[in-house]
Amino acid sequence: MGEYATMYSLKRHYNVTVVMNKEFKKKIKHIFLNTSLPDIPASAGYSKFTDWTPVKNIGSRVNYAPIELAAAGLLGAKNFIMTGEFTFTIITHPNTDPTITHPNTDPTITHPNTDPTITHPNTDPTITHPNTDPTITHPNTDPTITHPTITHPNTDPTITHPNTDPTITHPNTDPTITHPTITHPNTDPTITHPNTDPTITHPTITHHNTDPTITHPNTDPTITHPTITHPNTDPTITHLNTDPTITHPNTDPTITHPTITHPNTDPTITHSNTDPTITHPTITHPNTDPTITHPNTDPTITHPNTDPTITHPNTDPTITHPNTDPTKELMVKANGFLSKIMENRSSELPDPVFVGFHIRRTDYKRFIKIRYGGRLPETAYYTRALSHYRTKFPDAAVFIVASDDLKYARSELDQYHDVFFSPGFSPGEDMALLASCNHSIITVGSYGFWSAYLAGGEVVYADVTSKIEYRFSRKIYEKSGLDNFIPLPID
Repeated sequence: MGEYATMYSLKRHYNVTVVMNKEFKKKIKHIFLNTSLPDIPASAGYSKFTDWTPVKNIGSRVNYAPIELAAAGLLGAKNFIMTGEFTFTIITHPNTDPTITHPNTDPTITHPNTDPTITHPNTDPTITHPNTDPTITHPNTDPTITHPTITHPNTDPTITHPNTDPTITHPNTDPTITHPTITHPNTDPTITHPNTDPTITHPTITHHNTDPTITHPNTDPTITHPTITHPNTDPTITHLNTDPTITHPNTDPTITHPTITHPNTDPTITHSNTDPTITHPTITHPNTDPTITHPNTDPTITHPNTDPTITHPNTDPTITHPNTDPTKELMVKANGFLSKIMENRSSELPDPVFVGFHIRRTDYKRFIKIRYGGRLPETAYYTRALSHYRTKFPDAAVFIVASDDLKYARSELDQYHDVFFSPGFSPGEDMALLASCNHSIITVGSYGFWSAYLAGGEVVYADVTSKIEYRFSRKIYEKSGLDNFIPLPID
């Protein structure tokens, strides 16, 4: 049980691949009815272990420190084998997992750049580039070819440009040529413009609109305009619509209009849809027509979701869906158990500090005696551990007890009002409950160790003495640097 709990915790904590052999699975079946760690796949990658790194043991005892270092990646990205009395467990990192072939390392895939059968044109020794071919001489660099010397007319010293020829004088700059002075008529002082010549008088012109001697007919007071009345406002004219002597046919009481009945409401007319003398043909909708089989109900057609040969990812037992992750269900149950304790707790007491307490018994009593020459902690240690937390958290410490021998645990601790017992439905639920506590008390075994390690906080453990060094002894804890683990004597 301890080996399995260790491997499961390493998988969850370090996200590595952990598989186990069938023999080990049979050994723990009576403890863990359902195991989530997969069996070793029947593949070539797992059948050859010559290149795998074994985890070192201390004598005949398993040392868990190296396997955790391997899972954490501190021993390199390799494949590791851990073997013990009952265990044959493999931990692999994805980059070295023999069941996963990376495209770059897949021997069946040859990359074009490294394919020996493909020669790149630039590196093909049989292809000579024209620029580097020693047998080809470029015309510009061929010493056997002489190019004529060409001088540009502008830079040819034998050619003189007219503009720069000192023997040619331009008419505009030739000092021997005098140009006549030309004055523009507008600026010639000898010419007077008619508009500005003071000797010329222009007649005064008055516009007829502003000429005071002319009167406009519309404003001439001597002219009278006739009054014009618009027909709509002329009181002498009566409009037909308002003439009281004229009666409109629609409102004339002397005129009777015939009664008209709409065909849809005329009782003398029978609509074809409601006429009992007319029989309509029976029309069957395709979805209800028994002669038509819908693809979804056709027994000869198998839908992918119901095809027994197709496994849907949500129902594939080898795939754990986040919404159906059994670990989440376990945590929900654990939190529900602790919540009920808080609900029933007196409001006068301080907020509870939950302390997980695991008591390992059953086969371990004989195992620790034969293998290590040690003994299990009992009543004296239980009392000392409880007192430690009661002193540290007065009136707040609440102990949650789980054990592989719950009857024994009750006989030892049932008399305390601050002690509550796990329902003990399964090892998985017990571990989830213990890992949900703030602090821990453990006795012996890897199950209790991992429950406390996952919970965090302070951990009180039994300072067990043995003839052969025990794998969860004080020396091992101190060597591992677990400063939050505090030893208490068992006597």
